[in-house]
Amino acid sequence: MVETMKRWNGWGDSSKTYPLPASAVRYLAAIIGEGQPALDAPLEEVLSSIPPSRLPTHPLISTD
Repeated sequence: MVETMKRWNGWGDSSKTYPLPASAVRYLAAIIGEGQPALDAPLEEVLSSIPPSRLPTHPLISTD
């Protein structure tokens, strides 16, 4: 199994791969169960769910 990581809501460098040995996959499956891909959410959906800032107006703080 080879993993690459880079998403707007994730982290990592898509030019790097991290091979996971089959023995590690079996071990993790035995301990925590089979892996499930995380649900992805479009950036627009996440941004629309963020409430307006409650910070008081201040010249050194931007809420843009």
